[in-house]
Amino acid sequence: MNAPLKEIAAAAPAPARGPLKVLHLVDSLGMGGAETWLIELLRYWQADGAVRNDIVATGGQPGVFDDEARALGARIFYLRYGRRHLPSF
Repeated sequence: MNAPLKEIAAAAPAPARGPLKVLHLVDSLGMGGAETWLIELLRYWQADGAVRNDIVATGGQPGVFDDEARALGARIFYLRYGRRHLPSF
């Protein structure tokens, strides 16, 4: 790249981007190790607002951490999934 193009590229503003979007797939937000870690991650990411979190709970039932996850900005979708429910899926 020649010098004038480098100067133009350096002066150009970075393209505007929205938050990083992350989809978490879990059975539920019950009191387990992975779920506890996920809530800690939501707390960390909520501080700077750079991440948009969506959670799919494949157990189809609310869990212990649902209210806190929502309070931290996550959306929760209940999608019952399993061998018993596969034909209706």
